[in-house]
Amino acid sequence: MNSIPQTANSGSNEPAENVKKTESIAVVCGDITAALNRRPELMQLFRSSCEKAYFFCPEHDQKYFDQIEELGFELTITPVNTQGMNPVHDVGYFRRIYKLLKEKRPDHVFVFHIKQILYTSLACRMLGIKCHCLFAGLGYLFSEEQSFKRRMVGSLATRMLRSALKRATTVFFQNPDDYETFNKRRILSRDANAVVVDGSGVSLTDFPFSDPTGELPITFLLIARILRDKGLPEYYAAAKDLKSRWGDRINCQLMGPFDDNPNSMSREEIDKWHNEGIIEYLGVTEDVRPYLKAASVFVLPSFYMEGTPKIILESLATGLPVITTNSRGCRETVIDGQNGILIEPRDIAGLTAAMESFLEDPGRTVPMGKASRELAETRYDVNKINARMAEVMGIA
Repeated sequence: MNSIPQTANSGSNEPAENVKKTESIAVVCGDITAALNRRPELMQLFRSSCEKAYFFCPEHDQKYFDQIEELGFELTITPVNTQGMNPVHDVGYFRRIYKLLKEKRPDHVFVFHIKQILYTSLACRMLGIKCHCLFAGLGYLFSEEQSFKRRMVGSLATRMLRSALKRATTVFFQNPDDYETFNKRRILSRDANAVVVDGSGVSLTDFPFSDPTGELPITFLLIARILRDKGLPEYYAAAKDLKSRWGDRINCQLMGPFDDNPNSMSREEIDKWHNEGIIEYLGVTEDVRPYLKAASVFVLPSFYMEGTPKIILESLATGLPVITTNSRGCRETVIDGQNGILIEPRDIAGLTAAMESFLEDPGRTVPMGKASRELAETRYDVNKINARMAEVMGIA
């Protein structure tokens, strides 16, 4: 087994315009919003580092296409069913990607989302193009608790990834557990250039520190896709218990989009929680900052196969204590007892106790919030992470 690669959490803060120019890069992904909302600084760095930049993604709202073109990328829509497993459709997607890469001949390809990684890295291998793959979480296919169908699909994905990544130039992971999973399944070759980075990072400027009040009422905020694996039922159970005992001294909020994931919760379930007065559902937003600023504590009791949740990093930068689970992608964001509390996955009693500790002593949000900001500054600064990734890729 390979040893865990050094985490790429350091690097120069050199402005993007001073980075040396390489000839061209192509970014391939399954959702354009993941590029623009979760890693816009990285997209800007790629564009400023390269004379030519291409962007390949499936259909989405025109406003996002306008944004990526405003950054200077040449956009090409590459239709694909991200959730589907139709081999005919997938072969068609592979052919489109192969044809585009053969035509554009970029010096570097940066790809994320598993289906895109599978077919893009294979195409790059066949064409001799440098391919840099980012696994921002492994998703439900690699979950240890799987149905027979998931195990079959996961086994197939493992074999395909093993072949596709054989000649990948770089393989980025966002936490050590994902790297170990790939090693355990022997997906990575012994000479693979695997690098663990501290998530996508967070802009310390865009998410400024906000002083905690240290007073009641305490507002707990959970922002995530509406999936059971994000710990939503556990959050509801804890909120219901605490609300019955603390009344108006506690507010529990939920924000996030509904999803077509197999573990999604229905709108009816969430509306029921909202109408009961237990969980206030806030809907969705393109700017989470006002909601983070208004909250007292951020909560994410996830047992999903996370990379490093971007929303936790944004909460750290804002200065919120964090309650999250001792599980992959989450545990690294909290120093237990200093900037938040770690609980075990699915532990309703542990979650309830962690939340109640802030109700019993609201003043502890102040030192914990400051510790969160310090952790964001020292470990999760997006400029440092991106500079290191660019260095590893050979474009800086």
